[in-house]
Order: sequence, then C-alpha cells, then structure tokens
Amino acid sequence: MAGFLHDLLEDTKVTEEKIEENFGKKVLALVKANSEDRKIKNERERNEEMLCRCANSGGEAMMIKAADILDNSDFYCLAGNKKRRILLEKLAFAIDQFRPQLKGEPIFKELEEKYQKLERRFLN
Repeated sequence: MAGFLHDLLEDTKVTEEKIEENFGKKVLALVKANSEDRKIKNERERNEEMLCRCANSGGEAMMIKAADILDNSDFYCLAGNKKRRILLEKLAFAIDQFRPQLKGEPIFKELEEKYQKLERRFLN
C-alpha cells in the first residue's frame, strides 16, 4: 500500500494523520521515509537526505524508493542535461546507500543495470 501512496505527502494536501487513520502507522512511516523534505531547497541535498532516510528506515522503504526511481528513470530522456545529471546522481547515490541491505535483491540488480544503461547513454 505504501508503494501506491509514496508521493501523497509531497504531491497532495493529504495529511500524515489521514494516511495513518486510513492505512496505519507502518504505511505512514514508509510514505514519510519516501517523501522529500521540501524545506531543503537544494535538489541534490534534498534527494540525498531522503535516500538516507529510506536506507535508515529499512528494506521495505528502500524497495519502494527503488521501484519509484526505476519507474521514473524511463523519463530521464525528457529532462534537460542539468536535470538529467542530477537524476543520474540520485540514482548512483541510491545504489550506494541501498547496497548494504539490498544487494541480493532482484530490484537492486535492476537499479544497477538501469544506472549502467543510462550512464552509457547520457554520460559518454
């Protein structure tokens, strides 16, 4: 459920209280772990803080974020060069943060393969 709701806090006016009321504390914790802190203005810093929070929240939070990154990475080609570089840095940072806990998981392998493919396409 948290995977479906992961963007709710950052993209809508739905409150943490509403999520907890309807889906429970665990789903709320996972949604919060996967939500950007909009008070952090620098996009790179905001991404890194959120990815570290996901890593500290455990495997479920990381898997949700990994799936989100993989889904969004199909659209990196639509971004300008500067934005694309930030997105690729986010993907590389996620791989570094998630490796200790997820390296045996198929989704982690998929993250690594996606990064290598995008790196060849956009950075070479």
